[in-house]
Amino acid sequence: MSNKAKYYISRNIYLSTVISPILKKTMHKKANYIHIKKLLQIMCLQLTPSPLAEKPRSHLL
Repeated sequence: MSNKAKYYISRNIYLSTVISPILKKTMHKKANYIHIKKLLQIMCLQLTPSPLAEKPRSHLL
């Protein structure tokens, strides 16, 4: 498995185990939680480094 694959897997684990529970606690309505989760997924796509702009990714983990 490449380093890039490991990076994406570790980031996804971080997002699902750390951020999701925090959101669940702060959200009272399930609809809001689902909406925020979609926003997070969009943000993750935007954070995905493009081949043209390779930057240090340690701050994203």
